[in-house]
Amino acid sequence: AGRPRSKMDLKVMRRLTTRRRCVCLSTSVPLNEVGVPEMGAAARLREVDPVRTLLRGAPYCVVDGFLGEARAGAMRADAERLYARGRFAQSMSLDEGGEAFAKEGVFSAELDAGDFGEAPHCLSYTYDVTTTLPGLVNRGLGGGCSTALYGTKLAVTLPGASYPKHVDNACGGAREKDRRWITCIYYLNPGWQEAWGGHLRLWVDDVDRPLDIAPASDRLVLFFADRLLHEVLPSDPQVAPHRYALTLWLCGSHDTEPDDRAFALCRSANSPL
Repeated sequence: AGRPRSKMDLKVMRRLTTRRRCVCLSTSVPLNEVGVPEMGAAARLREVDPVRTLLRGAPYCVVDGFLGEARAGAMRADAERLYARGRFAQSMSLDEGGEAFAKEGVFSAELDAGDFGEAPHCLSYTYDVTTTLPGLVNRGLGGGCSTALYGTKLAVTLPGASYPKHVDNACGGAREKDRRWITCIYYLNPGWQEAWGGHLRLWVDDVDRPLDIAPASDRLVLFFADRLLHEVLPSDPQVAPHRYALTLWLCGSHDTEPDDRAFALCRSANSPL
């Protein structure tokens, strides 16, 4: 999931809004002049500039209260609508040998312009992030982040399911070069309780114990896709609801970009993708 796609998809989405009605827009999220939800993600990214934290050497960045509960709730409603109509498929990944395996209890969808009618808030958010963050990265580094490509995955994890320990972009092996560089996860889980589990566990270098981050609604987490070992812990199968997250990946501007920054950890045989 999350293979790089062209931002032309999002430009098509913007044109479609002048001809197509959204099936269920949130009344709490304002619309612009052509009927696109104003998610405000571009302005918030410029305000908090989470990339600056990464470029200063931090292994990850967490922004709470990123867009507000109304916008996060509208995106959750989009995701539930798509899940109810069967838009999600079994989520697959690759092991260290490049072989595909199914993530049990995890389902995902790679959203495109054709989903705008049912997921306008998710796609407007995607547009904001993928047209704003690359510029912030390139301003800090003097280039290196593609302004034309991005990766996307809207995932639902069922109660009790988990993700194995992995690095998003392992950069090696015989498979096609993976250009994903920066992972951006936005959580869509209103009222999530710590006791329910389902945490994102980050394995940070030079730290004795891992860091666990709850998938609380309106929380944004960023880290380098080719560096940080992480996993998703199981949620309580008795009480936890479905766990939703929209992940976007910024891509390197050429095939070698993420590989040049990869740590040896990325190729570790005990870190399946």
